[in-house]
Amino acid sequence: MRISTVVALVSVVVLALGCSEDPDPGDAPVQAARLPANLCEQLPAVVLGRWSLTEQDHRTTSSPDKGEALCTMTGSRAGAPVTLAVRATSFGDLEESSATDRLTEDLAAACEELGTDRRGTERTENRCTWVAPRTPRTQLGEAIDISRNLAAQAVIEIEMGHAGQNWSQVGAEVVNLALSLSADGLTR
Repeated sequence: MRISTVVALVSVVVLALGCSEDPDPGDAPVQAARLPANLCEQLPAVVLGRWSLTEQDHRTTSSPDKGEALCTMTGSRAGAPVTLAVRATSFGDLEESSATDRLTEDLAAACEELGTDRRGTERTENRCTWVAPRTPRTQLGEAIDISRNLAAQAVIEIEMGHAGQNWSQVGAEVVNLALSLSADGLTR
């Protein structure tokens, strides 16, 4: 065997071993977002004051593939009870695209369940919202908003209820809370 053939073969083997596919940066591992230790502390003070809300419970759990934060509050307005529950769920995965898929699937499943349980649910690509039909006779305000926060890689669910003279403001308040958490992220 000629030296030039051996050199050529060795060069090919070295090049083959040295070449590898560059990893797709879109498929880099992504961990679940670090959610706040107390989600209740992320809610706007003006909303808490308006409804005299005080924290009843908060929990945060985290792992590389899923994080969840929960906040429950109660209060009163004009002598009538108010309840508020906020949950954020974040997903991580071996690939960023898989984590985003899990986020999309979780939102779709939650919206499907909401739509099945409550007629009149409005849906868009990144959220679904249900507001109880307005009936002044019952004065019961209830609303649920489920939205996807891509920046935090999380699904945020907000549910609020109020049985009193300010019942008609609950729907707008829930949407404002969802927008606030989406705009400010889950940490301030």
